[in-house]
Amino acid sequence: MENLTEEILKKVLKDFGLTEFEAEVYLFLSKHNAMKGTEVSREIKKDKGQVYHILRSLQAKGLVESTLEAPVRFVPVPFEDVVESTIRAKKEETARIESAKKELVDYWKKLGKNSLESAPEKFTVIEGRYRVYAKISQMIAETKNQLSAITTVTSMLRADQHGVYDIANEVPSGTSIDFRFLTELSLQDVTGMRAILRGMAKRGFNFRGRNPVLGQSLFPRMVIRDDEETIFFLTPRAPALIEDKDDLCLWTNSRDLVQALTIVFEDFWRNSIDIKSKILELRGKSIPNIGDMTKSNVNKELFDKTLETAKDSVFLITTAEGLLQLTKEQQLLNKWITEGICVQIMAPIVTENLKAAQQLSESFLVRHTPASYLNTALIDGQHLFQFKNPSSDLNLKENLANSQDTFYSNDSGYLERTKNMLNDLWKNAHVLSEVTVLSLNDYLSPGSPYLPKKESEYTKMMGWLDYPKHGVVSEKEILTKITEGKRFPATDPTKDVVRYYGSRGVGIFHPPANFKLPDLIIIAFRWNENSSFGVENRLMISMKVDKATGHSFVPVASIGDNRGAMEFLKGTQLGTLSAKCQLVSEGQLQVRVEGKTLFAGWTVPIRLNSPGRILPPACMLIESYGETKTAIRKSISPSGRMQISMFTLNEASLSLLHPSSEYFGPGTDAFLHRDVVSTTYPPVNSYTKN
Repeated sequence: MENLTEEILKKVLKDFGLTEFEAEVYLFLSKHNAMKGTEVSREIKKDKGQVYHILRSLQAKGLVESTLEAPVRFVPVPFEDVVESTIRAKKEETARIESAKKELVDYWKKLGKNSLESAPEKFTVIEGRYRVYAKISQMIAETKNQLSAITTVTSMLRADQHGVYDIANEVPSGTSIDFRFLTELSLQDVTGMRAILRGMAKRGFNFRGRNPVLGQSLFPRMVIRDDEETIFFLTPRAPALIEDKDDLCLWTNSRDLVQALTIVFEDFWRNSIDIKSKILELRGKSIPNIGDMTKSNVNKELFDKTLETAKDSVFLITTAEGLLQLTKEQQLLNKWITEGICVQIMAPIVTENLKAAQQLSESFLVRHTPASYLNTALIDGQHLFQFKNPSSDLNLKENLANSQDTFYSNDSGYLERTKNMLNDLWKNAHVLSEVTVLSLNDYLSPGSPYLPKKESEYTKMMGWLDYPKHGVVSEKEILTKITEGKRFPATDPTKDVVRYYGSRGVGIFHPPANFKLPDLIIIAFRWNENSSFGVENRLMISMKVDKATGHSFVPVASIGDNRGAMEFLKGTQLGTLSAKCQLVSEGQLQVRVEGKTLFAGWTVPIRLNSPGRILPPACMLIESYGETKTAIRKSISPSGRMQISMFTLNEASLSLLHPSSEYFGPGTDAFLHRDVVSTTYPPVNSYTKN
């Protein structure tokens, strides 16, 4: 009976696309759980090389996982999960074909007529570790000149176990392809990194790696091929353990966006050191041409004396709390002001330190930087202090006293290179602006210390009837409403109730001069299938307009990929915004939320309701932080439709990536609503809540 059942399972597995040998190995592992490849080979009496090839193939098909230990052990994925995954994949494939039927038919009709036209630029979501690795393998195989990647050591080890790099064996001899990677290397990663480097050398890859000098966080993880396509990860950069959730990636062939991410990569690459030098540094060996000392002979007194005797310049990178603490060093600050010392300060600008940053900016140069750099002090261009394990709630001096890994250098060559990196970082950093989310009264409740005395133009534009009420609804209640969401189909803007479930992010973008655009408010929406119009990606853009009485923000564009929703939106706007509503095809606009990050990207120019002005293809990241709050807000649109929203909210930082812009906005310039329930009612004097 057991043999009969096993034969039935083998037949099912072969129907799933497995070979006879693959089915045999999978069933064997299912009986024995975790085993080394050599053990499997010995037990089933098959060639070791052949067995490893089969195990790699099973990994690629999602039937086997592997551990990160050495030697690797292979673990079977439960059969019920395999069946469920296969059914889901088949359903998704059928749904994709069904939804793309018209597009495919139209393409077939045009085939031959437009053979010289390039493929449409769009986004594709890739979910699941095995699909991701398969795509990366394909990209390696198709590389002609250069493949660049921002990744983690753990991800590289996992990719190696899945046979991603084996494609090198198929690259013709004599082919000159440049493979580059950037990673954040720690002492725990050294052994794995050296194994990767040895493996790449054996494969004959022209393989170069670097590590960021300034300690900046490498986000997003991505792979770029020949300036033609890129795949980047939205999932957090956590160790890729077996129990981890599947990776979620976006692939795009948009030339503009590939170029934007290439610029980000090149900037990181330029400000990084060779990975072999980093390994030497982590192992405590001397690095040529760098005068360095450890904590045993770099003490707080040396730092204090050097800082206080500065003659010409001080460049500081500190934490959000460190910036606050700096305002309390009045004696030191007064000395710098009196002696005319050039002081440049970079720190994450968040709600708590916004006023302190504005205060310091009256006497010194202050700019925002993401919370991902080493605490750094460069004094008179001759003394460099870096604190490699800073505590986020300590200032520079306290970090020096508490850090177990303080770096100091006065080597002229090293200092010159570091100064160039800091100058690049400074040039690309965002200056403080009078236009922030807080200055627009956004998401503030009465009594907030940041609340301006008068109503802002933004609240007028949004039709707020009152300020958000905080804490009157729980996060659990909001999530329950989303998971148990009831759909309200809608067609008539004058009669129908509309409900949206999903996420949104709002941020202020201060375009660089070459964009020739004023400040913009960008709101990105991702509504789910239970919303009135189903799944929808949408952007709403408002533009700053200067008036004699001050500035105002005016809606200038709405872009979305759901035809029903966009038609309804035109109807609710009663003609006021219809010229600015832009319907795009599936894949040309993508909004996704993963964890605490919202991504929005578009591959088509967005037409703004202003002569000759467009927002070119680009993508933005809204990365939230801090405590999650909840709120309910009521507003009314110019058409008279009432809107009531309940949502979670976190403060966030905004990054917009574009070929001509490496913009990083301050933390006060964005908010993320991870979970939203929004209901709009027809324009009547009374309405019934649903």
